[in-house]
Amino acid sequence: MPRLTLSVTCLCCLALGACVAGAESGFESLALDRERFNPAQKESLSLSYTIPQAHNVSVAVYDADQGLVRTLVSHRMETLGTHTVTWDGLDDDGMLVPDEAYTFVLEASESAAYDPFTFATTTPRDVTLSRLDASSGLVSYTLPESGRVLFRLGIKDGPMLKTLVDWKPRQVGPNIESWDGMDEDHLIPLAGNKDFTHVLTYVPFPPLTVVTFGNTELSYREYKLKREKSRPRKVSRPVDASAGGTLETAGHTRGFAWQSEPRPTLSFPRFKTGEEIRLKRNQTLEVLVDVAPSDRAALLADQFEIVLFLDGHFVMEAERGRLPFNWKQDLNNITPGTHVLTTNVVSLAGPVGVKSAKIFVEP
Repeated sequence: MPRLTLSVTCLCCLALGACVAGAESGFESLALDRERFNPAQKESLSLSYTIPQAHNVSVAVYDADQGLVRTLVSHRMETLGTHTVTWDGLDDDGMLVPDEAYTFVLEASESAAYDPFTFATTTPRDVTLSRLDASSGLVSYTLPESGRVLFRLGIKDGPMLKTLVDWKPRQVGPNIESWDGMDEDHLIPLAGNKDFTHVLTYVPFPPLTVVTFGNTELSYREYKLKREKSRPRKVSRPVDASAGGTLETAGHTRGFAWQSEPRPTLSFPRFKTGEEIRLKRNQTLEVLVDVAPSDRAALLADQFEIVLFLDGHFVMEAERGRLPFNWKQDLNNITPGTHVLTTNVVSLAGPVGVKSAKIFVEP
């Protein structure tokens, strides 16, 4: 996938409001009283549900990667009727959760459960830009339902040059993003480029999902890297085909919430760090592509490729990427002047890292 193409992906439906589960789940009329809240300001969230007969009930909160965050009710016998449980945005260790999307899973006796993660389905839907005004620094679009957004910007048939939104939770209705019209490294003006294009993709949340905000101290990625090994994951359950679920899933959402896009590095062995890259046309440009140390293990565990572009035009592609990656570029056919070299490090799982550097070719 070296060249940027337009695509939209969508999963599941419903994030808030009445959600009637089948009788086989042991729960009916499940609903959240809001779709987002600020635990940092002592706000809380309420979940209500009805059980048609007495059950031994458990209620737990899971993060976007199906890791256990908080057990709110553990094997408590409840009578038939409507019940309410409240979550204050703290995990089982009393820690304020980072800003993210969290989903409630309910279990009843006889192994019955209401598990929103089993309702996943894929339905492509277009998301169009309502406004793109680089002069004001505003980009807007409208989501038909709340979900997780990926917003990439680049050159048609060329490189991806900036990830404006990296699988972040966004609300139903109008959404506004800030953008200065430039690429990731502020070398290329994108907004006015005649070949400018974008990918705007969203994945709707599972039912009974809430978004938290207000935690300025800890990112979700930091939270997961610190706690991932010690936290249990949700019990794996088969997809509920009767509810519209399908075994098909979006590969790029696997671990998407904390294994973010790799951060490539571009270096030039013949030059010192920070030194201007100046070469004559009869010389060869030596390039070394690598990624940040914290991204290396996850990337090497997956299949990935490395693509190079010069001034937005395809140069080469290594379909079986290795790190570090060395490349030599003959400059004989390059017009004298300033050029921009860009690399895209593309993971099979979906993440795409981008890095650009300026070079100067002398006559």
